[in-house]
Amino acid sequence: MRAVLFAVAALAVLAGPAPAQISTSPFVGHWVGSEHCSYGDGSIVLDIEQTSDGALSTIMKAAGVGTLHDAIFSGDTITMNWTNFISRVVFVGKFVSPERVEGTYTESVMGETCTWFAVNQTPSLQPQQPSQPQQPAAHAAPMAASPTVEPAPSSQTVQQAPSETDMLKARADRDRAKLKAHLGSDTRAQAIKQFCEFAPDQAACSARIGRAFDYLTESAFATLTIASRNKAAPLPAMEPAAGLPSYYDVYQIYMFVTRDTSP
Repeated sequence: MRAVLFAVAALAVLAGPAPAQISTSPFVGHWVGSEHCSYGDGSIVLDIEQTSDGALSTIMKAAGVGTLHDAIFSGDTITMNWTNFISRVVFVGKFVSPERVEGTYTESVMGETCTWFAVNQTPSLQPQQPSQPQQPAAHAAPMAASPTVEPAPSSQTVQQAPSETDMLKARADRDRAKLKAHLGSDTRAQAIKQFCEFAPDQAACSARIGRAFDYLTESAFATLTIASRNKAAPLPAMEPAAGLPSYYDVYQIYMFVTRDTSP
């Protein structure tokens, strides 16, 4: 019996203390929100997962920007970067509660500081609020029924609200008018210089940006693409394909051409 007890004790010593369980980070979840700039709004989708060793992995999809990876967490702050030879984007956010993150982001080409937010859509990771006991509803005194009077038809009640397609087309028309007001004889050359000055392959970049500029200024679908955030008249997201420029190139050129150059 003593030998058995000794063997059990020895095994317990060799096994050591049980490993501590890694708690789930409050940042984990599926976050959905939007970004806001002077030129419009866009969608934000942020997914944060936690590995078995406690590390966090992130993927953010931002409309008009692209997909960002590998966030840096510092306290209650998250920072994400995206860059290529054209521009650099930096997102910074603060988790103001377990359900909401708010912050700003900048894009080097436009230089504007925009705002963004996202809300955690993972209910199981959100704190449960204690349910409040329902108060019995007060019994209201019975009211006498009043006769129903039908409103007289008018021209205002017959008119229908504009559809989403109509609103997008109107927005696209305003965008096209704004674009035309900023076009000049050297605008195309300025756009190519802006986006290709430091490109590793000058010829390839000039051809790519030139095609995107021509599409923007010659196709009526270009501003509809921008107004609908690439939904009504879609283009390839990031890289040109099938003879079409990418949405990113067309969008960035439009923002560069129509930027406010006043001092």
